[in-house]
Amino acid sequence: MHKSFFFWLASIACLLVSCDAQLYASVDAKAKNYETESQESPEMHVYTTLLKAGDDKMNEHDYAQAAKIYRELAWKRPQDPVPMLREAQAFARLGDLDSALNWGRKAVQYAPKNAEGHVELARLQEANRNWKVAYLQYELACDLDDDLKVRLEAAMLRTLLKAQEYEKADALSLAMIKQNRKNADCYYNRAYMLAQSPKVSGIAEPIAVYEKVLALDPKRAAVRYNMALLYAKDGQKAAASEQLERFIADAPSDPDVKSAKEMLVKMRGADK
Repeated sequence: MHKSFFFWLASIACLLVSCDAQLYASVDAKAKNYETESQESPEMHVYTTLLKAGDDKMNEHDYAQAAKIYRELAWKRPQDPVPMLREAQAFARLGDLDSALNWGRKAVQYAPKNAEGHVELARLQEANRNWKVAYLQYELACDLDDDLKVRLEAAMLRTLLKAQEYEKADALSLAMIKQNRKNADCYYNRAYMLAQSPKVSGIAEPIAVYEKVLALDPKRAAVRYNMALLYAKDGQKAAASEQLERFIADAPSDPDVKSAKEMLVKMRGADK
């Protein structure tokens, strides 16, 4: 399988981690508000104490106990999505996807305008391989929070590819570029989509878009590895070797340098 596949997934995962980071930032900001309120309200003091206790259990990997604490909080404040989302995350860590989805749905039901809740539910739907449902949840979150738009559209693109909806993936990746002409990630995702879509013949299109990525972000050396794999697949050994050599020179500590060197050895050996 192409390095492009793994690197793209890693890249998207990073974008989702960014979404997650913002989710936790939002939740933590809300928790800080509770702390402020708790200075005036004994009830809120109990709430924030329990919330912190649940978070501590999550950090200790005691997800079952964390889930119990978050559930107590959810019953205390049924309109608050924070403990519901936390409980969904705890069950997901336990491998209980059904329970995680149940609490994710409840969080969205009680707080439909909360973008982070839709993001979490989308991630859970992805884990359950419900690609189309996950896409719709990401789309809802995108409509609710413009700050997450690029990251969420990348996630939407992933779900479309998983669902093999290549025409929609093509349209979305083009729209992302039109809206973000200086964003290398958007071009990277488009290049990946072109390389994977059965509706695209040859390697000219993805190679051209990868070149655009390098024009915007010359230090993204792993792109050269992806290009090398495309050239090798197309039988262009000289071009593949050139890209591998540049990748190795530009990113000597990249974990894929070992496989790049092995590929070079094989190609050179085949030419003898």
